[in-house]
Amino acid sequence: MIAGLLHAIAWLVARLPPRWLPALGAFVGFVARVLVRYRRGHVLEAMERAGLREPRSTARALYRRLGEGLAELLWLGGRAKVTTGHIEVTGGHIEVTSGHIERAPEHFWARAVPSFGARPARGALPGPAPAEGLGLGRATGSQCPSAIALAERRHGAGPNVILDEAAHAILGEAVARGPVVIFASHTGNWELAAAAAAEALRPLDKELFVVAKTQRVSAVDAFCMRLRSALGVRVIAPNGAFREAMRVLARGDVVVLPIDQVPDRAAHALTVSFLGAPALVDRAPATLAYRAKATVLVAGTARTDEGLTVRVLDMIAPSEDRAFIAEATARATKALEAFVRENPADWLWLHRRWKALPVARRTGTAASLGFSENPS
Repeated sequence: MIAGLLHAIAWLVARLPPRWLPALGAFVGFVARVLVRYRRGHVLEAMERAGLREPRSTARALYRRLGEGLAELLWLGGRAKVTTGHIEVTGGHIEVTSGHIERAPEHFWARAVPSFGARPARGALPGPAPAEGLGLGRATGSQCPSAIALAERRHGAGPNVILDEAAHAILGEAVARGPVVIFASHTGNWELAAAAAAEALRPLDKELFVVAKTQRVSAVDAFCMRLRSALGVRVIAPNGAFREAMRVLARGDVVVLPIDQVPDRAAHALTVSFLGAPALVDRAPATLAYRAKATVLVAGTARTDEGLTVRVLDMIAPSEDRAFIAEATARATKALEAFVRENPADWLWLHRRWKALPVARRTGTAASLGFSENPS
């Protein structure tokens, strides 16, 4: 029943012109914040503790942007092609009653710059020449030849994801050097940010694999899995994720893990100050990078006038020193905090980021990051 309702809603949203999505998102955000009051007290408390100057107005913007992100995903999900079958997931498979979503059609992908046309073929030359250093200035869709737009152009501008020129160059440089692990976060629309990164990797003949935990509601989980498949994002299943991620990195593909979720067990975490309070940060992403001798890219996504802009916040070189695990974990968290303070309405403040965990907490079938084994 839930699955049918979700697909019906997605079908209806997909019939809307994309220019209506912000208004729909604003309405959804209003309902969640004012009528349902979903975690509103927690959000305001966290923002005040972090020292934000205008927590109430920032909270309004946060709920509005989350609503807009949901509308975007429903719009895209309602336009995906479906056939019968099941979704293949690295490390296993998940049965999906409504079928397997094929790769999105060609018109689904468009360059922000008209001269770039449709999606490039695998094996094509990468985008711009490497930039000096990190060069984290933002580039708009009209300024940056490497900008990627997720859009249905028949109705005007649709959900727009911009991988800025610096991020595109840094990603290319890192992949050319060896394994890459992206430390992601729940900023902007993180699902579309992953899709933009996956599309940027296609000319390099690389794939993007996301370690994602299973959603509690099976229908929502199935919807997310189908949408990721349609957007070209591969998923690593929870069980045996660490070993599978190592295999993915060994063959040259890229692995993405979030760094802003409470880990499954306090024993596997590092305590780091984050937005005004100590927070437990999972060491698993840094441990994976350390074991694979991978370059770490810390990423964040913010909404701008041009759309969703994906930025590389920091690049951490690989090291054979085991101290790298703690250092990279703390450094990435600090970079994310700076980004959130710059773009406070774009981070998922609804998450209970600062909750404490008992050291002996029992592990379930999947940890917060999807690692079911101890990566230490």
